[in-house]
Amino acid sequence: MAKGDKYIALTAFFERCDQDNIHMSFQKIESIIGTNLPVSAYKYSAFWSNSESHMIGISWMSAGYKSQNVNMTNQTIE
Repeated sequence: MAKGDKYIALTAFFERCDQDNIHMSFQKIESIIGTNLPVSAYKYSAFWSNSESHMIGISWMSAGYKSQNVNMTNQTIE
């Protein structure tokens, strides 16, 4: 699998979404990508940053979204 291919389905999800704000659980993201998120997604809020150095961040930024309100306790992101 090429780098970033893991998140192609997530990018497609965001591209199809017509909402300004999307609230998702980490579990929902896993169901979209069809595999578990890395352990770092559950340990470090930086994993969810709007950074082009993180392939998951590119998945929403390329569709015009930015992450915010990461809740590590409830495992949700907006």
